[in-house]
Amino acid sequence: MRVGCHVSAAGGVLKMLERAGERGASVAQCFLGSPRSWRWSVGVAPEPDVVREAAQRAGVERIVVHASYLINLASVDAKLRDRSLALLRQTAIAAEGIGAESVVVHAGSAPGDDPDAARQRIREGLERVLEATSTIRILVENPATGSVASGPAELGALAGALRTKRVGVCLDTQHLFAVGWAIDEAAGREEIVTALQAAQVPVALWHCNDSASERGRGRDRHANIGEGAIGAEALCSLVADRRLPEADVVLEVPGAGDGPRAEDVAAVRALLVRHERL
Repeated sequence: MRVGCHVSAAGGVLKMLERAGERGASVAQCFLGSPRSWRWSVGVAPEPDVVREAAQRAGVERIVVHASYLINLASVDAKLRDRSLALLRQTAIAAEGIGAESVVVHAGSAPGDDPDAARQRIREGLERVLEATSTIRILVENPATGSVASGPAELGALAGALRTKRVGVCLDTQHLFAVGWAIDEAAGREEIVTALQAAQVPVALWHCNDSASERGRGRDRHANIGEGAIGAEALCSLVADRRLPEADVVLEVPGAGDGPRAEDVAAVRALLVRHERL
């Protein structure tokens, strides 16, 4: 398992890789534009060879791009879906252009609509993004609220219907906890593993985050590992479970206020070593 964190891309991709290296990250996740804007403002990106050399110097083995929070391929609003599709396509093309391995996108929501219909809209959008790219993988992230793709069964149905290895799942531990999965209890973790296996969920990435809110509250509030309601041992016990395929691990925690620190990455890596997953 590779362990890394989300880092700022202010100053460009090469500066982002430098920051990731300072934190001891094997995986660097970043935004290529504002996560809360429809405006695409990414400048000229360095060539993939330049990025690759910088990543090697920093000790980064894999780059993951996180798409804008505004994207909602599940929406019943056709104009919103079109805007979402255009922005995700731009993001995927840019990510592929710098040699990133994957793009993470939130599943989206469709309040009051049939979840199956919403998942079909997501699938149609993802298919169009894949047509515009050749290598990038799209990882659908489970949300902290809603029923479109908040649990293993829904995620398995969404990804499985596409029948391509270029679509996978990013599983956020805090979001699972927020919708009621008991990661903090051994029986709850067993239930999650069983559900993931039954639904054949292609988990390619874990967002390993503790929770600043209690279980089932539907609130997207991350906490540093071991400082939240889930707990460090519980988190790593789930992520390191050998019955699940090996996947990369990215921290999206507050650190001291400006994101994950080197000690946060090192602490998770040490726990995974203890669980014999590294």
